[in-house]
Amino acid sequence: MGNWREPMDGEPSVATGYLGTSNAFDEAMSDFAVAYADQSERDHAALKAAVGAGKIQVRIEEDRKALRDILRPPPHRHSRR
Repeated sequence: MGNWREPMDGEPSVATGYLGTSNAFDEAMSDFAVAYADQSERDHAALKAAVGAGKIQVRIEEDRKALRDILRPPPHRHSRR
């Protein structure tokens, strides 16, 4: 049995071995991306509607820096193998 990390080594031939040469993976990723974008648009519309109806409260400017700090990923540490 092969090493499960093989596709992560950046070798295109290894990825091709796992995915094959058909367009099935590309099409599946494309379908997923479109569905994800559509869902994001629906979620944003629902958020705007809830704000407009007064169901939720939003703060934009004063919380922007705090939100950036919360969402900022931690510094990347390189691990040695």
